[in-house]
Amino acid sequence: MALPVGEEPDIGEPVGPGGGGGGGSGGGGAIVGTAIHDVTFTKQDAGSTLKVLVFANVSSGDDLKGMGYIAIDGIIVSVCPLNLSLVDKSSRGECPITFFAYAEGLAAGDRRVVFSFLNNRERDSSITIRRGATIEITELKSAAL
Repeated sequence: MALPVGEEPDIGEPVGPGGGGGGGSGGGGAIVGTAIHDVTFTKQDAGSTLKVLVFANVSSGDDLKGMGYIAIDGIIVSVCPLNLSLVDKSSRGECPITFFAYAEGLAAGDRRVVFSFLNNRERDSSITIRRGATIEITELKSAAL
């Protein structure tokens, strides 16, 4: 999947118009860059923590410059910068990225979880996300005492 070039928001920022709070049920918002995975996860317990783990192989015909994002209900909760500059113009950049987020304080109910990638290279270049990109969402519940 080739990705267009875009601008970089940061952790805690709403994602575009309609980005929605971390509290209530559900949520919307635009997507930063290009969505790799866009899923709905049903959180069972208001006192639990969501753990989101993502993986992707990223490649380019030259340098790799971009940002991976995890957003929950339209709020960015994790950012993974990728900046691999290569000297030789005939080089081909490839790099696996793995990063995670923990989200506490979310009410029980459906949560929109998005793993996206923003290409922030020069306009005449593209970045490709290879097949096999994954997202893992786990609800971590408090231990009974």
